[in-house]
Amino acid sequence: MNRNIQARSSEWSEGLKATTFKMINSRGIEFISFDNKLHIKHISSGYAFIKMEDLYNGLLRVVDKTTGAEVVYPNADDLIKDGWAVD
Repeated sequence: MNRNIQARSSEWSEGLKATTFKMINSRGIEFISFDNKLHIKHISSGYAFIKMEDLYNGLLRVVDKTTGAEVVYPNADDLIKDGWAVD
């Protein structure tokens, strides 16, 4: 058995959560996106994005990269509490 393998955390680091909060609340002003999307990851269920246009307008519509399913969050805190972080 490989003892170097660590169990996956059930929560992102405080630093990553703070970065996610800052990037979302800046509404895209504090970073450059080459494809007009903020790419995010979930602690257990994959990858998604938020369109920069939505982010700029304060709409936190998360689009799953695999299924296309959409979920809208009322604020950055709820999005982070649900397990999302910037990728």
